[in-house]
Amino acid sequence: LVIREAKYEALKRAPESGEITFNDLDQACYQVKYGAKKRGLAEKWNESDARKRTAWHEAGHALLCQLLTPEQEMDLVTIIPHESGALGFMASTPDEESFGRSKKDLKNELVVLLAGREAERMTPNLNDFEEGINTGAGSDLERATRITFAAISQYGMDEKFGDVCLAGLPEGMRDSLNSEIHQQVRIWLNEAKEETRTKLEENSKALNALAEELVKNDSLNGERVREIVGQYSATTPGNKSANGQAQAPQIDLPVTVGQSSTLAAK
Repeated sequence: LVIREAKYEALKRAPESGEITFNDLDQACYQVKYGAKKRGLAEKWNESDARKRTAWHEAGHALLCQLLTPEQEMDLVTIIPHESGALGFMASTPDEESFGRSKKDLKNELVVLLAGREAERMTPNLNDFEEGINTGAGSDLERATRITFAAISQYGMDEKFGDVCLAGLPEGMRDSLNSEIHQQVRIWLNEAKEETRTKLEENSKALNALAEELVKNDSLNGERVREIVGQYSATTPGNKSANGQAQAPQIDLPVTVGQSSTLAAK
């Protein structure tokens, strides 16, 4: 597949020879892994508020992914629109050595997923607080809702609902529990939203630094994200507290903000 895409790139660049170069291979690898970039972007996009909001949105995902799930290998954060319709995305590779997911893991994933919209609300110099409310967080919200529903109704992770797997109950009994599950889903998501907002505010310098560099350069690799978070973050995993004691890493992930090399959060 990569070679075929590289051949297409070579033929577009040099129709007569069609000779594949390293750059063609590089472009082909990117396209196979992440999808095709949207061609012919207008200058209107480059200077738009939407591009700026997208930078803060993706910076929010990247920041909290690095803080809460440092075991994940972050590959790329970009605000280049792609043919899939995404205005930007964060791609990461889940930890292949992990076995199962804890309640804390899933709750941290909710925080990472909700970080996009909450970070947009912190974009400077936009009209008002409601500028952060738009359709860009739709896939994040869907994923967060699915994770929460599974945690409560499938994995028995909610204290009020208890150690019950909905699929194991008779259909009539399942229907009677829908209202209770819905209420608990809302509670989980509201708690995750509050934690997201708190962590973004505590690490606003790192958030702004990531977003500003995205505005300038369009994309950041994982190494650069780690450098910026390490430089500006107030809660980098492994930092020491005021009393000099080492703090435990804050490990708290799309069911995956991922596949292998996940387009984790859009």
